[in-house]
Order: sequence, then structure tokens, then C-alpha cells
Amino acid sequence: MVLMDTICRIFEANHWHLTKRKRQVLQVLIDHQTECLTVCDIYRYAEKVYPGIGISTVYRNICLYYSLHILRKFSIYNKQNYYELIDPAHTDSHPYYICSQCGRMKGILDREVVEAFCNCKQKMMTDYAFHIESAKLVYYGICEACNTQEKNG
Repeated sequence: MVLMDTICRIFEANHWHLTKRKRQVLQVLIDHQTECLTVCDIYRYAEKVYPGIGISTVYRNICLYYSLHILRKFSIYNKQNYYELIDPAHTDSHPYYICSQCGRMKGILDREVVEAFCNCKQKMMTDYAFHIESAKLVYYGICEACNTQEKNG
């Protein structure tokens, strides 16, 4: 609920109203905030919970949330755009993984992993006098769900 309150304040500060549809799309993002989703993923989740919502409504809202810095956007090999809800409680950069079978992208928020990632960035800046403007670490492999399916298949 804290995240929704924070986002409501962002809307108010930018003179936007959080309409029913905006709130519905936002709720889907909050419900799946550990995932990085495409517009189609968001639409599929929204359609299950809010029948009748259109993909154009989802797309317009995603564009708005991105412009308000509520979402982070990733383009992977210029094929897909993935969106991740920006949680003020997790402002540190973190690595991601992408499953080479199902295409799912997920942020790794484990404290130890994030700490190691941040330490690596710090070491690059200190030891190599390299000013990092942004960093994105993506692991590619097979996710747990696809591994399980492969073993049982």
C-alpha cells in the first residue's frame, strides 16, 4: 500500500488523475513487481482480472507511467521492451535474468546479490577511474519453471 500511496503522490504532483483504468493497470504492475513485463504480458494479466480492458489502454498507461518515472524500461537486443515498476524501497541497481526458453525477465533483488553488484560497480569506479553513468547486468539461462518443465516433460 505504501507503493500505491507514493505513486498517487507522483500523480498529484504532475496534475494527473488516477482513474479506474490507470489504477487497474498499476495494480497489475504492483502485483507482479518482481517481474519485468512486456506490454503484452501486462495486458494478459490485466485482462484476466479486469475483463474488457483494451491493449491500447494498457499501452497508453505504460507510456504515462514511464514518463512519470514510475516504470523503468529495458530494450533487450532491440526486440522487446520490458518494464519494471520502480520501487523507492529498492533504488539500488540490481542484476536481471532472462530465460532463453520462455523469455521471462526478472530482477534479482536478493540483498547479497545486489550488494555484490554494487561493490563491483564501486570497484570499477575506484580501481579503474571509470565513471559509470548506468549499469545493467543480465544473466541468460533457463529459469526454474522451464527447468522443471524440461525435467518432467
